[in-house]
Amino acid sequence: MRKYPTPLYLRVVAEELRLHGEHETLDRVIDHYGQAADLEEVFQKVLERMEKDYGSEAIGSLLSLIWGSRFGLSEIDLLLLTGLSRVDFSRLLFALDYHLIRRDGRLGFFHDYLRRAVEQRYLTEESVRQQRRRELRDYFAEAEITLSSTLELLYALEKLGEEKELKRLLVDIPRYLLLWQGLERFEVMAHWAGSEPQEIVEAYRNSLQLWKDGTMPDKGEEAEVLSHVGRLFTLIPEWSEAERLYESRLELLRELGDREGISQTLSKLSHVSVQIGNLDKAAERVAEAETIARESGNLIQLGRALSEQGRIALSRGEFAKAETDFTESLEVYQQAKDSYGIYIANTGLGATHFAVGNYREAHTYSVMSDRVARELSNRFEIAAAIANVGMTNLYLGNNAEAMLCFREQETIARELGARDLIAASLWNQGHLYTMQNEYAQALACVTEQETIVRELGTRHALISGLNLRGEILKDLGRLEEALHCFDEQEELSREIQDQYGLAVALGARAGIFLTQENYEKALDYYQQQRDIHQTTGAKKGLYMATGNLGTVYLAQQKYEEAISLFEEAARGHEELNYLYGVSFNKVSIAKALAEITIDLTEMPSFLLNYIPDISPENWQADTLRKGRQLAEEGVTIGTDIRTSDSIFVGKNVLARINAAMGNYEEAVAIMRALLLDPAHEQEKSASSYWLWKILRSENRQPEEIEKGRQEALRSAEEDYNKSPTKSLKERIEELVGEENATKV
Repeated sequence: MRKYPTPLYLRVVAEELRLHGEHETLDRVIDHYGQAADLEEVFQKVLERMEKDYGSEAIGSLLSLIWGSRFGLSEIDLLLLTGLSRVDFSRLLFALDYHLIRRDGRLGFFHDYLRRAVEQRYLTEESVRQQRRRELRDYFAEAEITLSSTLELLYALEKLGEEKELKRLLVDIPRYLLLWQGLERFEVMAHWAGSEPQEIVEAYRNSLQLWKDGTMPDKGEEAEVLSHVGRLFTLIPEWSEAERLYESRLELLRELGDREGISQTLSKLSHVSVQIGNLDKAAERVAEAETIARESGNLIQLGRALSEQGRIALSRGEFAKAETDFTESLEVYQQAKDSYGIYIANTGLGATHFAVGNYREAHTYSVMSDRVARELSNRFEIAAAIANVGMTNLYLGNNAEAMLCFREQETIARELGARDLIAASLWNQGHLYTMQNEYAQALACVTEQETIVRELGTRHALISGLNLRGEILKDLGRLEEALHCFDEQEELSREIQDQYGLAVALGARAGIFLTQENYEKALDYYQQQRDIHQTTGAKKGLYMATGNLGTVYLAQQKYEEAISLFEEAARGHEELNYLYGVSFNKVSIAKALAEITIDLTEMPSFLLNYIPDISPENWQADTLRKGRQLAEEGVTIGTDIRTSDSIFVGKNVLARINAAMGNYEEAVAIMRALLLDPAHEQEKSASSYWLWKILRSENRQPEEIEKGRQEALRSAEEDYNKSPTKSLKERIEELVGEENATKV
């Protein structure tokens, strides 16, 4: 070789010299191979020598067939495909043995140099390549139905571009079962990507009927098939169709008296009911599953039922019950020594603690899940677990560690070729960038995530992506674009009966209208959000929506209605031990009380309901003291769980209350600290405005007041350019008017 020889070159040439066998002419052989420009040319010379020894047609046919296969071909496959005699075939295999590798009974190329040499020598024309693929297609279509033959047929159809035949293969029940019961289920999903869910449902519905008519399966066989097709329908997702199949399976299992299968199916039906938003039905189904599992002593089914009950409680916002259910599930799985169940229970406990803002405990359970997943060597579960570790790190303020976790998730997903997991990792990274106000990077991540999930047709993931994109655009002040995202999120959620996604979309739209000061629409959408949560029994969502309604009334200076709603939300969140909700609603009440003392000259009678010992003569001071107490409580809770928005609102209110009570130095110190904190960059305009107001009230030096006014005006104008609201316009007019008054 003209360049320095590689180990592979030396190995190949040494084998050629051994086969040559004539000592007198070895120099000619060495020169012959030494003149090759690279390894690919070396293999062209090897193929040329083999053709002289065994015939070009036989060599070309056999190697071309291996090239056209997906994983290689067995000896019997090659013998039947080439039509060679057993003797000639054995001679060829002996000659090629040095260049082929055996894996799982199949012969494939030992390295890509030979593959490329075969393609360049025998398959330069597309028509020839397609002919080889057609030969493989026809052969495997008639071969015994196995996972190997099915994968080879699938590969040939894909390469030939025969989409109709490929889809026909995917719905062929015997072949579908082979594919679905292994990791190939992700390949099934990839091939259906881009197809309408209803097309997929109709195809399998027809195929199931043909299979039943043609094979007359017994009830057990039919129940097994319905389980696997139902699982596919949950991933599309088509929840109603999945529910129909699982109910048919349940009926068959009841007829068979298969109590283990009944318990398992009831747990699956419970999961479907949660997704549809029928939590009562979900609870009814899983309660029966638990009863059967306890009676039969089946620990694994009992653990599954308890985990499903935990998910229902989590969806309802019943966090104490969720923790109890997942804890018992963990104990049951540990008793059964079921590692995968232990992984599921730890994941559930992590999710429960995360939901209430207990991020340290959530992190502990997420790390435990990750450890179990790694012990199982299940890379899909490792990817999911490390993402949860990353999310808890993010909310603990460990952003660098969080990004490392999300990137490990992405690396694993790309190695597995699992595009749904790739999309999930991109969403996680986009969420992190959003929290860091790095919107260009966030949009890049969510754009790639959205592209993937649209191609895959995974609508739940698309709903999440649209919501994140909308929130990013909202932060950037691109409100109409954000509203378009939330509109599509709402439409998709209605299509797939995702009540949670629908409630989130309605709340997001309401948030846009609140920003635009369209209070009528904001109230309407928050009320719709509240109604959905009330119907589904999602208590956390119900109280969040209640607090959201209070925010709209507060913006309208309807203080009695606002405080009543904040009180209701705070009590509800305290019952659930949802600390974020408690914190936010406490500071919201404090904000309302502070504004009452500014806007009203007489004590409103409804304050007696909230401050029983209030004095009519000193009602403003009493109200400020109560507001300060609530704000401090809210900030303390917010600091413990590291939630930036309630901390900001609470500290802002504390600064204003301190100023109103004459504690100007403390008020100014709080506001300056807020302005320096990058976590509150989005609220800089409000902080600058209130700092200026406090400086002016304290009669500071004119230069300091003017500097504060200029900063407040600049920030207000920046926000107004993003979202031209009435309140910002009035703020700008006030700041400009103050400048004119000073000049006069």
